[in-house]
Amino acid sequence: MMTVLFVHKLVLWIYVALLGWAAISDTLRLIIPNRVSLGLLLLYPAQALTIGSGSDVAYAALIAAIVLLVGAGMFARGWLGGGDVKLMAVVALWAGPKLIVDFILVMTLSGAALAIALMTPMAALLPVYLTPETSGDGEVRRMRRNMPYGVAIAIAGLYVALHLVAS
Repeated sequence: MMTVLFVHKLVLWIYVALLGWAAISDTLRLIIPNRVSLGLLLLYPAQALTIGSGSDVAYAALIAAIVLLVGAGMFARGWLGGGDVKLMAVVALWAGPKLIVDFILVMTLSGAALAIALMTPMAALLPVYLTPETSGDGEVRRMRRNMPYGVAIAIAGLYVALHLVAS
């Protein structure tokens, strides 16, 4: 029993480290490496086995697939980056049916707080990511500020981790 508990805690520490990597990378470069999402995906079976949530795995996979599809639509509209979509889907897998609503709520509120923070004068101290929006003839119409939404996803993922520690 002690070995299972140790593996459970180790898996959660690796999960937290990967979320930290995603948040830092997105903040510094607006890129969430595919290795982060893939690592979280490959780590999930160990998590499911250590907490004995075999019956929830199928529902968790369905939830992750739905989040991935919705995220793909948001990506197509330019609202989220591809790395954000992948990270959001894999963290939704970890959240599963018990924590998905909380995950989405915490992610949304964290994203709103991040957006507000990026509008403050203090945001001038952070790296600024501007992307030109062009018209059909290539003329720059305006500059768009990008937001490292992976930070909000990681915060919500940490919320999920706190609840998984208790299980």
